[in-house]
Amino acid sequence: MDYFRSHISKMISWLLILALLNLNFSCNYYYYKVEKKPSIEKLDLLKESPNYLIIHQSKQAFHLSNVKVDQANQTMSGVLQLLPPDHLKYMDTKERPGAANRYYKQKSGKNIATPQVVNEVHIYVDNLDLNANQELIIPFINIKRIEIYDRDIGTTIIAAFGTYLAVGLVIGLIILLTKSSCPFVYVNNGEEYAFAGEIYSGAIFKSLERDDYLLLPRTSTEAIDINVANMLKEVQYVNQLSVMEVSHPQGKTVLPAQDGSVHIINTPVNLIRAEIGTEDITSVLKKQDSIDFSFNTESQEDYFNNVVLTFPREGNTREGHLVLHTKNSLWGDYVFGEFTKLFGTSYDSWIDKQNKRTEPAMKNWKEEQGLVMQVYLETKAGWKLVDNLDLVGPLAYRDLVVPIDLSDHTGDEVKIKLTTGFMMWNLDYAGLDFTADEGLKVRHMKPTMATTHEGSDVLALIQNNDADYLIQKNLGDQVNVLFPKSKKLPGVDYNYILHSRGYYNHVREYTSDPQRLELLTFKSPGRFSRFSKEKLDEMNILLQHAEISASTKISDQ
Repeated sequence: MDYFRSHISKMISWLLILALLNLNFSCNYYYYKVEKKPSIEKLDLLKESPNYLIIHQSKQAFHLSNVKVDQANQTMSGVLQLLPPDHLKYMDTKERPGAANRYYKQKSGKNIATPQVVNEVHIYVDNLDLNANQELIIPFINIKRIEIYDRDIGTTIIAAFGTYLAVGLVIGLIILLTKSSCPFVYVNNGEEYAFAGEIYSGAIFKSLERDDYLLLPRTSTEAIDINVANMLKEVQYVNQLSVMEVSHPQGKTVLPAQDGSVHIINTPVNLIRAEIGTEDITSVLKKQDSIDFSFNTESQEDYFNNVVLTFPREGNTREGHLVLHTKNSLWGDYVFGEFTKLFGTSYDSWIDKQNKRTEPAMKNWKEEQGLVMQVYLETKAGWKLVDNLDLVGPLAYRDLVVPIDLSDHTGDEVKIKLTTGFMMWNLDYAGLDFTADEGLKVRHMKPTMATTHEGSDVLALIQNNDADYLIQKNLGDQVNVLFPKSKKLPGVDYNYILHSRGYYNHVREYTSDPQRLELLTFKSPGRFSRFSKEKLDEMNILLQHAEISASTKISDQ
C-alpha cells in the first residue's frame, strides 16, 4: 500500500502545482516546491504554524490544538477546545466558493477591530464525532475544504479538495498555511476590500511597461478607495494610478478597450457558430458560466489554436464591439516558469538584459510565441489583424471589449478569428454588440491621497507618467489610494475604470546551469507554443506511469 501511495502522491503533486502554486508570468504567484515524498518533519510544521485552526462540522466549531500529521495513516489529529470570544465572530464563514467575510483591522465607528481573524484557518469535515476537550483524529478523506483569510487584505481563499486527494491533501494544506498572494488590486465597496483584478499582467520587464485599464466593481463609498499590494517575490514599479469616471445612460454598462477607449455594451448578439477546425464549440462560448475553452487542440501548426466566431450582422452599423469573458490559464504560467528555469544561474543577467531591450522587440516575441490573443476580422482580402490582446492574468476572468471596424464589411454575418498559443488562455464567452457609443462622458481623476502601509506619502510618485516610480520591493508592500467621486446626477449611471501603468521584475534564485542550446530554440516563432505541448506530454507520461504502477500493484495484492 505504501507503494501505491507514493505514486498517487506524485500524481497529486503535479496537479497541485498546476492548480495552486506556479503562477509565474502574469499573476506571478511565488513558486512553492512540492516534495514528492514529504517528510514527517515537514508535515509536523503544521503544529508550529501561527495560524489558528478551527474545525467545522455542520453547526459545530472547535479550535484544534496540538496538531499532528500522520502521513502513513493519512490523518491529522489534535485536541478540540471551545472557541474563545475573540474567535467566535467568524465561526460561520460564507459557503459560496470565492465569497469573503469582512473583518476590521482597526476600530471604525460602530465596528470593532478583529485583527485576530487573519490567523484563522477553517477546516470543514464531515462524519466525525466532535466533543470539546477530547482528542480528534481526522482522516484526510473526511476533510471537505479549507478556508484561509488573506493576512493583509481580509478576503478568503478557498481550497476545495476532492476526497481522493489523500496524501496530496497534506501537501496542499502545508501550501495554504504558508501561502503568498498575487499582486492584486482591492476596492473598498463599503463593507470590505474586495478583489478587483490584476494590473499590467505580463509586464515583467521595463521594456514591457504598459498601461492597463481595469473596470472596478461598483461601490457605495463617497470615494474610490483602492489598495495595490505586492504579496510575492518580485519588485514592482508603479508609474501611474488614476481613475476614469464614466457617466452614461441608465440600464447600460461600459467596458474599456485595451487602448483606454470606453464603449457602451447593451445586449450582445449570440454566436451563430464557434469552430476550431471541424470542432463545434458554440455551446461552450454562448454564455458566461466558467465552462470555458482552453485552446488545447493539437492539430494546428505549432499547436496554435484558431477559433472562428460567426455572428449575425445587425443593421448597417459601422462598428461592432467584440465582448470576451476570458483570462490567462494556470497552465500557461506553469509553462513560463519552466521556461525561466532554463536560464539557471544566468536568470538575473537575463532580466537585466530584457529591461534594456526596446518595447517592439519584446512585443513581437510575445506575439510570435502565442502568449497574446490575436483578433482578426474576415474581409474580402482575407483575415485582417484587428488587435493583439495582452495578458490579463489567470486568477479571475476579465471582460474585454475589442472595437471592430465594419465600415467596409458587407454581408449578413461577421466572422472573427481568435489565435493564441497552446493552452495559453481560457475563453468562457464571446458576443458581439452593436450599441452606439452615445451619451458617454469620461472624467479623468488623479488621486488625492496615496499612503503606503508604513504611512509614507507617495502621492507625487504615482500621479503622472514619468521617470518617478513607486517601488514596492518586498512581500507585504502596499499602497492605499483615494479618488473623489462626482455628485450623482438623476438618470445617469456611473462606472469607474482604474488606469494603471507600470512593470515588475520577478525575483528567482535558480542554482542550475543555463540550458543555452535549448534557450536558442526560443528565437524561432511558435517555439513557446510547442514547448507548452511538450510539457503537457511529459506530464501525461508521468501520470500514465503512475496509473500503470498503481494498478499493477493493486492487481498483485
